[in-house]
Amino acid sequence: MGHLILAGNLNLIGVLHLAGTLGGKVKVGLSEVLVQVDLATGPAQGSGILVLLPPPPAAPLNPGLDVKVIKSFNPTVKANGKLVVALGDCMQGDPPPLPTWPGMVLPSMKNIGAVKISGVRVNVLGDAGLTMANGGPITFGKASGQ
Repeated sequence: MGHLILAGNLNLIGVLHLAGTLGGKVKVGLSEVLVQVDLATGPAQGSGILVLLPPPPAAPLNPGLDVKVIKSFNPTVKANGKLVVALGDCMQGDPPPLPTWPGMVLPSMKNIGAVKISGVRVNVLGDAGLTMANGGPITFGKASGQ
């Protein structure tokens, strides 16, 4: 596999299509960049904590912990055909029909190489988010979505 590895102080501006070769991933250093996935069919990219709504003793409305990034705030750069995330929206929970709980992708703390899109650091595998319903932390550690 031929990974495309971005490093150093890069500020990507404009419409760009990045791709690894032979099934390789687009990475910042050693970490795969997170990409926007389809809410219904995309892979779980991270996990959050249980949202206890409604409150006990009732059962949670949606007990799912899986999280998917559904919207990049800088939708100009693609990695292997999918929009690269540089901040964004996510959803937590189990289908069907769709995850229930909205959340947000926090500014990257793992992108130490300062690879940016229009001045915003690109999010990578291992970054964090927040579920709005309970303020619970999300860790994007399952899959990049590429």
